[in-house]
Amino acid sequence: MKTLLFSLLTMLGVTFSNAGDIYLDFTAEEQQFYRGLGRAKDAFSTTLSTEQTLGGFGLNAHASLVADSESESHFGVGASRRLKLGSLDLLADAQFRYHQFEGSLPTSQEVGVGGFVATSFADVGVHFWSDLEYDWEGIEVTIKRDLPVASIKNLTLSPFVTRSWFDAYDSLHAGVKATYALKDNTDVFVQGAYGDNDIDIATFAVDEEIFWSAGLTVKF
Repeated sequence: MKTLLFSLLTMLGVTFSNAGDIYLDFTAEEQQFYRGLGRAKDAFSTTLSTEQTLGGFGLNAHASLVADSESESHFGVGASRRLKLGSLDLLADAQFRYHQFEGSLPTSQEVGVGGFVATSFADVGVHFWSDLEYDWEGIEVTIKRDLPVASIKNLTLSPFVTRSWFDAYDSLHAGVKATYALKDNTDVFVQGAYGDNDIDIATFAVDEEIFWSAGLTVKF
């Protein structure tokens, strides 16, 4: 399955290589916190992704391998479109995610629809997500902003807050990501974040924890 996912993404990248961007990302994380759930700990992930434009729509796809005590693979595709709502700029999107785990967790799929509105203060996003395996549904609200640091060239600070309300749990994720552009096509980053949820499943539980991650992104 891992080979299949990366092969599919590679074909997407080759097909659209003249029209969009391809990214290769390497990340080391103390704790993965995805959709308000604790996932892999002390993990290293490699992600290949692409962003393209076709017929006025933004298209994206990614494949990721995660290695900790057990390996995971993740795949996603999505489409987006920019719309004008009066004086507001809206980026509406629809996404599909596929997750495969080695061990006791089952394979799962999820779909999401929503969008981000750009304001003078920050980007505000609202998404509805449905996990088809666990039969969880809920709303995720995100506020984020990119702040270039005037005193340090090529450094950007990106604070964010995400609040989730799902059938089986609520969660809070907040932090700051610092990104430094080494070259036009290479960034390094460090992120510190806080995570908390009230889920009853021990595998996914995170209790008011602070965790760090760091990595490298190369654009082709």
